[in-house]
Amino acid sequence: MEPIEEKTISCPYCGEIISIEVDSTGGMNQDFFEECPVCCRPIEIVARRDYEGNLSLIIKSEDDV
Repeated sequence: MEPIEEKTISCPYCGEIISIEVDSTGGMNQDFFEECPVCCRPIEIVARRDYEGNLSLIIKSEDDV
């Protein structure tokens, strides 16, 4: 497992495909924000890694409750 893992996501606001980096040294459960480089809106990213090392992402907009 690499310490920095690059993932491709779709911005929940403008739909643009963007790349983000997830730092695996931050633990198995991480919540952080990235700004979309196209529309400049904040994207909440919930990153979870299972015990087998598989990474899953949940992408949220500020409108999501």
